[in-house]
Amino acid sequence: MKLIQANFSPTTNEDIALELTRLRSLNNECLTHQRKVMAQNRKLQVDVNNLCFTIKQDYGQAKIGSFKSTKYKNRKKMSTAQETNNNNNTTKFTLIFIRTNEKILLGFKKRGFGVGKWNGFGGKVEKNESILDGAIRELKEESNLTVSRSDMKYLGYVRYDLTESLHTDIVYIFIASKFTGSLAESEEMSPKWFKIDEIPYDKMWVDSKDWLPIVLRNRGLLAKYVLSGERNIQKKTVEDIDVPELD
Repeated sequence: MKLIQANFSPTTNEDIALELTRLRSLNNECLTHQRKVMAQNRKLQVDVNNLCFTIKQDYGQAKIGSFKSTKYKNRKKMSTAQETNNNNNTTKFTLIFIRTNEKILLGFKKRGFGVGKWNGFGGKVEKNESILDGAIRELKEESNLTVSRSDMKYLGYVRYDLTESLHTDIVYIFIASKFTGSLAESEEMSPKWFKIDEIPYDKMWVDSKDWLPIVLRNRGLLAKYVLSGERNIQKKTVEDIDVPELD
């Protein structure tokens, strides 16, 4: 762009005025072009900034998601003993449910703790007894049924933290559909089959309705309750998880 004509030779004031007018016009065009370029640059910078923010945000979410996934996997891999033995003042129990496609076997507690309530079959794990062996023994004693280790499916546990005694009870939950033996009433339990849609939740421990449906779906269970008195729930956490391993 030539700002001054090569052959410009002003002879009059009018020629000079015309040339100045032309230069002002060119200057205005340059300023207009400069503003357009600056506007485009600003838009480009905004687009770049937005892109950088999006990338940073996505990266941050990806890191958070990765952290959560790793944390969950580590929790799933954590052995039962590691998580439940952190508190030395802990008692271990087992609870097994026998079910068919449409029915579940429950026992009516005739005496002792939980008298007058329906529940699965189980009790305290004895000294030097494995959790699996404890579950098999309790089922046999209370119902006369026998299950093999291979037919038992461990689904997780329910933890009860007792505020008054500062004690913790851990109940390991199992389910099985294959068994041998003839069903019989014991001194402690009176067994009865119920249809799945007729489970007497109103006559069971109040927390059963929180986690038993998870068990019946063959899903993993992680439930924690803070209790006062006799099963008065102060706080609870119930999670439906992938089926864990029993170490």
